[in-house]
Formats: sequence, structure tokens, C-alpha cells
Amino acid sequence: MYTIVSLFFIYSWAKAIVDIIYRINDALIFTPSLFKLHAPDQEIKLSNKETDLLDRLCKDAGNVVQRNELLDFLWPRQDSANTNLNRVVLSLRRKFETLGHNNVIETIPRVGYMVIANVSTITADEIKHDVVTKYQPPGKRRNLFYGLAAAIIITASSSFILYCTNERLHSPTQPEIISIHSRTASLYVVKNALNDERTIIKETLLSLSKSMNEKDGHLSLLIGKQVISYAFMNKATKYTSNRVYLIKSDQPLQRQIDCITKDLAEQIKNKAIRGISNTDEKHVKIYFYSGCSQDAYYVETDQQRRVITNQGSNLIFAAITGLDKERNILFKVDSISTYERHADNSPINMKINHYMINTVDQNVLIDNPLIIRIISAYRAAGQTAVYIKLKNGLYYFNYMDGILLPIEIEKDNKK
Repeated sequence: MYTIVSLFFIYSWAKAIVDIIYRINDALIFTPSLFKLHAPDQEIKLSNKETDLLDRLCKDAGNVVQRNELLDFLWPRQDSANTNLNRVVLSLRRKFETLGHNNVIETIPRVGYMVIANVSTITADEIKHDVVTKYQPPGKRRNLFYGLAAAIIITASSSFILYCTNERLHSPTQPEIISIHSRTASLYVVKNALNDERTIIKETLLSLSKSMNEKDGHLSLLIGKQVISYAFMNKATKYTSNRVYLIKSDQPLQRQIDCITKDLAEQIKNKAIRGISNTDEKHVKIYFYSGCSQDAYYVETDQQRRVITNQGSNLIFAAITGLDKERNILFKVDSISTYERHADNSPINMKINHYMINTVDQNVLIDNPLIIRIISAYRAAGQTAVYIKLKNGLYYFNYMDGILLPIEIEKDNKK
């Protein structure tokens, strides 16, 4: 009997260590260990499969989780798995709707699902500050807090080490950016994005400077965790090229950087720079490449924005269109954001109030991981896009963990 009790205790303790508590849209608490969703005035019980599915999607919130991965995870080797997944997703959506949240799980047709809500992890100490307790009468508030805290106190305390070693999901924190400049080039590196920062930074800046003549213009390059991006400014101080390359994990990073700088140098020499037509601050084009090679697949994204100022608040309407090399429409994304800045030289935060995928070419999605990466990386409703001003009118944008954006955001918002 003692052995059984001990094993049960060990099992419960081990489960608690890996458990996570989620805050969704700053209004709901999802506790997988309790199989429950908590709202300010009610709670809903989840089934085992609903809990497992929501837990898996929340762990990768803002990114597409492949349908096949979910099927293998929830119903391995079962013929009825497809039907079961559809049923569980529908049930989860209805429960979120009951709590007043209609846009939490997004379907990417024929690809998978993703949580588009704002998701973060919390601890027991934070629960008393959460919105679940804010709007309850004092008596109900205490009962709800103590009941919930008592139920998860073991989970939270056992998970303390886990929380200390894992940063919170999708928090709009300012990254540390290393920068170094020459007369013809600027290099930006997101700290901890590289294994050998000093060597790569030194070699890359040298390569950039050698490939550029001062009469040609100025090249800025940003090395992030997922992508490498550059923006080229010609001698008329107009940005005429803006590209983003996916970093390939199976190739040496320095080789990919050298390929990109060589490609750009050849374009400048042959006067083959592709224009981005962003003389208007409200319009910019960015080209996304699957890699640096002659046959690399690329997507042209055309973003148009309109800013409306109302009672001191700046609403930003953005329409983004993705095109292939034949200029066929691949996708359309619309968003409405609120502009916010707390102090001079501080990051600019744009809270996404509305986000919608209007058009998606399903046939392209099936076979093209680049399209999936581009769409899934856009900030969903409730999340925050962060912009940090750099030199020469460029901004660091936390899309895909960091790209260069040649658009004057502050000037745009002052108009």
C-alpha cells in the first residue's frame, strides 16, 4: 500500500513539474491539470482531448501546428482521427464562444490550426492579479482565488524551476541588438542569435564593406534567429531593395551571409536592384526568399497602411498582399492596430486589435513551407508588434524574431 501511495505521489509530482498555466487574451485562465477554462464569472470543464489539444496549440501560439502532427499526437494510428479532430476543435470553439471569445483558434485550410489569441504563462502568485479576480464581488473573489490557488499551488510551486528557465510566450520585450557601422554598411545582430558572434560580426562587416562602394549607397543587414534581412539605400537616400531570407539550419550561417552579400553586390553592379516603391511612408514592399540560391522561391509582400488619429489615439489600418513571381495573389491579411510609445527612444508598440486572413491559396499552402511561415508569423489579435528605431530611417520589427523595415513609423503617425 505504501508503495502504491508513493508511486502515485511521484507521478503527481512529476506531472506538476511539466504542467503550465496559461493566460489567454488577458481574460481567461487555462489550467491543463484541472481540465478547466476560468473566466471572470464562470468556469468551463474541458474533456481530456480538448485539454490536450488546447495545451498543444497554446505551447506554439501564433504559429501553425500541422494537422498531421495533431492527429499523431492525439489519436496515433486511428482511422477516425480526422473526424475526431474536427469534432474537438468545434467543441473548443463553442466553449470559447460561451465565454465571449470568438477568435481564439484559427483554421489554416488543409494545413493545420493555430491559436491567434494572446497567450502567456502565469504562476500562482500572478493569479491574484489576473483579470479573473478583478470584477468579482469581494466574497466571490476570495472564494474563487483561494479555490483556484489551492488547486494549483502544488503545480505552480513544483514548476518554479521550469518558469525560471523558460521565457514567457509572445511577451513584447525589447531585444538587445548589437550594431556596428562603416561608411558603406551597417550590421545589426540580435544578441544570442549567433553561436560565434564576434567572428561572424567581424567577417560579415568586412565582407559588406568590400562589396559596397560609397557611390552606390548604403547597405544595412540584420541577422536574427530565424531570418537574415537587408535594406539597400541608394545615393539619393531612397530605399530601393528590401529582402528577407530564411536561415537554413542545415547550412553554415557564414556561408549563407556571404551568399546574400555577394548576390546584392552583383545586383548593384548590374543595376538589377528590384524596386520597393516606398517613397510614400504608408507603402512598402518586402521580398521573402526561401534561401540564397538561384532557384530560391520568393514571395513579394505589398503592405499599405492608413493612419487615423482620434482623440489622441492612432489607429493603423494595414492591408498586406502576398504575390508570387507571376504576381498571382497568394494571400491577403488585414489588421487594425493601436500605436503606443511611452518615452522618446523607447520601442514603439502596436497592439493588434483585429487580424483576419482574407484570402489563402490552399494549393500553395500544401506544398510551400515559406508561405506557412510568412502567414503564421503575423501577429494575431491581442498580441503586440514591436518596432525599434535604428539608423537611416530603418526600424527593427519583431516579425519572425527580427527583420529590417524601411518605413518611417513616427513620421507616418504624425501626419
